[in-house]
Formats: sequence, C-alpha cells, structure tokens
Amino acid sequence: MKVTVTFGDTSVVVPCKPGWTVRDLVEQAARRYRRVEQVNLFILIFFYFPSLVILLS
Repeated sequence: MKVTVTFGDTSVVVPCKPGWTVRDLVEQAARRYRRVEQVNLFILIFFYFPSLVILLS
C-alpha cells in the first residue's frame, strides 16, 4: 500500500511496509520531502544562477 502525504504544494508518495507505525511513515515522508526540496533548490539555482553553480564547482 502507498500513502500520499502533502506538505503545502508538494506531495510525496510513501510506501507502507508491514509493521510500520505512524511515526515511521511520518519520518519517511519527511525524508522524502527534504530530498525533493533539495533537488528543487538545486534546479532553481542552476536555472536562474548558472554562473554561481560554475563558481561552486
């Protein structure tokens, strides 16, 4: 089974494993949300400030 968790405008899909508690589900959803936000931040920087990405390399 999978559960969709929504954080504002961002939704993440989290698979439910047998024996998981609600706490486990929340932790997994938070991890996935942070990962999505990190990727979005990198894309934003790369798209709007490509010279900054080159300087950081």
